[in-house]
Amino acid sequence: MMKQHINKNTEDFQQALSLEESILGPLGSEAAEHLRKSKAGLKPNVGNSVLLDVITDQAKAKFVWQCVTISFAILFAVSSVVCFNLYSSRQNLAVRVNILEPLEKELKESRAQTDNFRAEAIKASAELNHTQNDLNNSKSQIENLNNQLADLTDQLETLKARNAEAVKMLNGRLKKLSDSAETQIIR
Repeated sequence: MMKQHINKNTEDFQQALSLEESILGPLGSEAAEHLRKSKAGLKPNVGNSVLLDVITDQAKAKFVWQCVTISFAILFAVSSVVCFNLYSSRQNLAVRVNILEPLEKELKESRAQTDNFRAEAIKASAELNHTQNDLNNSKSQIENLNNQLADLTDQLETLKARNAEAVKMLNGRLKKLSDSAETQIIR
């Protein structure tokens, strides 16, 4: 009887171990067989059932802690990757900022030059307009002078023609006078 009792306790303990192995590891054929036997009607005594419950609870707790540990490991890995990506992005942004700083200075300088050129262009445009107005005034004055010159030329031509007539008349009178003076000297 004692031997049967020890055999029964050994079987119960093996069932508990097989149950722990089935919870922690993959279900093998032995564990499945023990589960079938335990379901078939083998009833463990109270001490063994308490021991079985404790072992089962420990196996479940171990499984839960393994799940929690795996979850934390995954969370740590994901957060590490995210932090590394953020660090890399920050480094890339720092490099880009360093590249953009001289470009920003050049942009400010080019804007200042553009403003200077724009002011000079406005000034040159005003000077051009002033010069163009002076040129137009000069053209008007030249036209007036040309008209006056044409009038003076006409007057000069008229005077020239009158002088030519006067010279002819004077030459005719001079001739008459010289002819009359010669005739008087001859006489």
